[in-house]
Amino acid sequence: MSTPPPSPPAIGSLGAGDGLDGVAIPEPGTRANAERRWYVGLGFRPGAETAALRAALRAALDAVAANGPGGDPPDRVVVAVPWFRDRHPALPAALSAFELEVEMVTEQALAAAQPRCSTRSARAVATVGIASVAEGCALAAAGATGKLWMPRRTADGVTWALAHVPGGVAPVGRG
Repeated sequence: MSTPPPSPPAIGSLGAGDGLDGVAIPEPGTRANAERRWYVGLGFRPGAETAALRAALRAALDAVAANGPGGDPPDRVVVAVPWFRDRHPALPAALSAFELEVEMVTEQALAAAQPRCSTRSARAVATVGIASVAEGCALAAAGATGKLWMPRRTADGVTWALAHVPGGVAPVGRG
């Protein structure tokens, strides 16, 4: 008889540093049907700098720590970036400050998520042909049952939004 895995530590233990030490990442296959995953969708301009991306990620993680759905810490935090920014030079350095999973969102997935987005950006439509990049990325990564939890926030040329899967069930095919 095996013992259940220990509960993850409180996300409130994140502290002021750049690490995500307070979030436990379970081994693949454990609690797969009960994982609490949160999705940070990012949108950013071509000239976005590492510091601005880091600040957006920190703000998103702070929002999760302060107000998460259900009050439980996530098992995983996934950062979702659009296909047209996956090779942005500032992205690797910004992400290296955190221990987060990263998912590249395809053009098709981002377009399919648009009807579920709560905001539209005329600038984004004119620039990349997508009305809501950050919200769309978060929702696309969360899957068909994902719900927008926090609409986009913007600072220094970077937008971010949060999505989750109600009930804590991970999207099929994500492991």
